[in-house]
Amino acid sequence: MICAVLVLALFANAEERRDVPSPALTSSWGSGKVNNISMSEIGFVRGGMNTGTGLDAAVSHYFSKHFGVAADADLLRSDFVNFSEYGYRVGPTVRFNPAWRIQPFARSLFGYSRFRENNTGPQRPYVNGFSYLVGAGGDVWLAGPISARLAADYEQNPNVPDPRPAATRMLRFTMGLSYQFGSAGR
Repeated sequence: MICAVLVLALFANAEERRDVPSPALTSSWGSGKVNNISMSEIGFVRGGMNTGTGLDAAVSHYFSKHFGVAADADLLRSDFVNFSEYGYRVGPTVRFNPAWRIQPFARSLFGYSRFRENNTGPQRPYVNGFSYLVGAGGDVWLAGPISARLAADYEQNPNVPDPRPAATRMLRFTMGLSYQFGSAGR
């Protein structure tokens, strides 16, 4: 998935080189250089019945019509197994051509996570380390610069020191609002 996002970014950049925009301002939704700020609620699944919720904040800056960089911070909790995690990640993001009122995107983010899980017994200390997140979603335009954000991501966090180390993997679903600013022609 990570390689797919990077390959899509290369194709998007090559397409932009062939289709250089005229100096006129554009007024269509989803074009030009854009910055997004989004706040979302996360629902996640970590195998079986281990589910939980959390919050996610993301900032994206697009250098061109399709290619940009995103930064993401999240906080996740599950009372089912006394699980908590927070992380900070940054990486490439690719926007696709808008369809109807939806601006689809894909992203591949890398960074740091701090994780703790306690099934039984005394609480274990936090485990820190490298984490990554890959996924896709779309911003559904509502009005003006406001969009609803829907996304699905696969996240992998640091190894948990159990009897045997095991990475924590989860599937995340996010829903929230996105504010777009800095677009050409707005």
